[in-house]
Amino acid sequence: ERSPPAQPLAGRPLPDRPVTARPLQVRSASAATAPGVPSLLAWDGPGFVDIAEDVPAMKLSMLAYRLPPPALDDYWDVQVMLRMLRGPASDAFARMHASTRGHADGAWTNWQMYRAGGALFFAADNPLLRPVEASFRLMEASLEDLSNLEWLNEERLEAARRGIVIERSRDRWDPARLATRVGLDRHWRESPPDLRGVQEDVDAVALADVQAAWSRYVR
Repeated sequence: ERSPPAQPLAGRPLPDRPVTARPLQVRSASAATAPGVPSLLAWDGPGFVDIAEDVPAMKLSMLAYRLPPPALDDYWDVQVMLRMLRGPASDAFARMHASTRGHADGAWTNWQMYRAGGALFFAADNPLLRPVEASFRLMEASLEDLSNLEWLNEERLEAARRGIVIERSRDRWDPARLATRVGLDRHWRESPPDLRGVQEDVDAVALADVQAAWSRYVR
């Protein structure tokens, strides 16, 4: 059964003439005048922050390290480093701190990126009776072990590169994701996006570049 044709809700009948489409006007991102944001690498913050909430008893500790703004030349070195530290099925810090050394009930790695820079987080779920100082001392010890760079190998490098390329390639087939990527590249990296993909940039990252990024921003 077919529905009756739509009728105007009120007023005069709709005119019987074609609708003329108006051209879409897009304002260039370069025309916007946004205030300058200093790099997070230059910010000073407290060395220790104690947060307490009325939640079920947990004792979490977290170490945070500043990451550079995406507009810097080592952007892809940092991105590959992050993917090597935590991939879809492997977290180097969690394996070292919780699984191998048994220093926490759980551990994980995460990061956030913004135009001014970002932060890399290492977190641990500690036994309730462990002193705070001991929790951070054990986390530092696990990060020292990571500085031996056993996680820095060709297999993990290739997996990190492949993961980045696959994720970016999906953006090209999803209009919403593509629009987000174009906006982020223009706003964060201050350069027009390369819609052909990032294969060449990612493949140019070598193990030495990742090691340099780790030494520069983490340890």
